[in-house]
Amino acid sequence: MENHPDCNLKVSEVRVRLAKDPKKTLIGWASCVINDCLYLNNIAIRRLNDNRLVISFPIRKQPDTNKEYFYFKALTYEAAMILQTAIIGELISLEQYQVLERGTRHD
Repeated sequence: MENHPDCNLKVSEVRVRLAKDPKKTLIGWASCVINDCLYLNNIAIRRLNDNRLVISFPIRKQPDTNKEYFYFKALTYEAAMILQTAIIGELISLEQYQVLERGTRHD
């Protein structure tokens, strides 16, 4: 992704819903509003093998070629990090997530 230091992205109304049975990799999904005018939904929250939490954008796979098409995605690294920081911050503040983390350590 290209580097854009003046990325003016305002993320608000972040909502997180945990997966019914959070597995080691899929934690849940998020939605948010961008710059008070664009609603994004079904952003996956995942845990990587090294225990980092990351987001991934929804895709559609072409059945015959397995080619992936994003429904939407961040165009810059800064935009991706702004979104990820807002979503992971909301996840960590959820009481249900804190209980889940206390019950299942991934160290």
